[in-house]
Amino acid sequence: MPNVSAIQAMSGRLPSVIAAGRTVLGIGLMAAPSLTASTYLGESAYRQDLRFMSRLFGGRDVALGLALAIADKTSPKLRRDLLLIGATCDAWDAICAVRARDGLPRQGKVLVALTGMTWAVLGVATANRQA
Repeated sequence: MPNVSAIQAMSGRLPSVIAAGRTVLGIGLMAAPSLTASTYLGESAYRQDLRFMSRLFGGRDVALGLALAIADKTSPKLRRDLLLIGATCDAWDAICAVRARDGLPRQGKVLVALTGMTWAVLGVATANRQA
């Protein structure tokens, strides 16, 4: 049977983990968009237009990650709101991956759909524990 206090301690650190994950991914997309995005875009990640879009999405994740990191220390309500905003972005990423028809490799669709939904669920669950 899981140790309840260990689970509570871990759930208390989830906002920091989510903030760090967003920030690291965002920096990767901004600094090395082709390399970072090739895990789900394949060779298409090297196209100039997709490098541009990857950098934009990287900026989104850095902004959300840093805002969450700051709010985690200063404002429980803002922390909760940012977790829900991030979860909404992640769910949208997953929906877009599922709806993608052409141009995105099958493994990329699966990767983005699964990670997007995983982070969305984690974000909502963590936000609800903050209430």
